[in-house]
Amino acid sequence: MNVEAIIILLAALLGAGTLLAGRAGIRSIQRARKVVFYRTRKAHMLAGWQWLALAFVLLSSTVASVVFGEPVANQFLAPAVTSTNVPVSNTPPQSATVPSVPTRTATRTPTPAESSTPLTSTLSTRTQEPEQTPTEPATVTPSPTRTQTLTPSPTLTVTTSPTSNLSALATRAARTLQAQLA
Repeated sequence: MNVEAIIILLAALLGAGTLLAGRAGIRSIQRARKVVFYRTRKAHMLAGWQWLALAFVLLSSTVASVVFGEPVANQFLAPAVTSTNVPVSNTPPQSATVPSVPTRTATRTPTPAESSTPLTSTLSTRTQEPEQTPTEPATVTPSPTRTQTLTPSPTLTVTTSPTSNLSALATRAARTLQAQLA
């Protein structure tokens, strides 16, 4: 039986109780109007109002269980943890290597004012991208949990009973009574 079915069943039972308690309260108040004796009439009226108060409490409980029932039930009745097997591959993924590509960069360098022709030089640089290292997926292995067991050990505690010496208790009670009467 799942949580939703339990909440629906609880709401139905509380709703039925609300209707029955409300009916009993109204009938008790109606019956009290026909009673001649004051104390009996008052007792029937009080019982009727008590039934109506119970009907109100049951109605409130019904509404609360419908609105808040499932979240509260999920806190107390946590769903069972299920384990699933996930395949883990032991082969490392293929590493992606980036080939190095030579690049040419042309730079212009200014010359002193005596020379009117600019000097152009071509530099050849070779950049190499870092290689990616293969990473393996992390695997988690559950370890057994430790449970601590407490073993009770017998202890001897001596307590004195106030009635162990009855004659002293009787004497003190008699003196207290005499002092109160005097």
